[in-house]
Amino acid sequence: MFSIIHRYIVREILFYFLIIHMLVMVLFATVDYLSNMDEFFAANISLVRAFYYVLLKLPMMTVQLSPAAFMIAVIAVFGIMNRHNELTALKGGGVSPGYIL
Repeated sequence: MFSIIHRYIVREILFYFLIIHMLVMVLFATVDYLSNMDEFFAANISLVRAFYYVLLKLPMMTVQLSPAAFMIAVIAVFGIMNRHNELTALKGGGVSPGYIL
């Protein structure tokens, strides 16, 4: 069973992971579309087909970018907890840093 502290940390990490991951995926889709736009126009491909091409590449990029997004989310959560003195309160309450992780 997760303790209340662990549930809070996991919830925060998942929240920031989803935000960061969606931002990165939108950024990737935009850059990928814009970088291939000349090829789409040269091949006379419609806009819908071009978006479909980018959409089909998203699962591969999801697999490749998920670990980085998760690491950024963990760093962000612990940074925010440190800024709000939550880590100091936990340490003052007798919770070891190993337990928090």
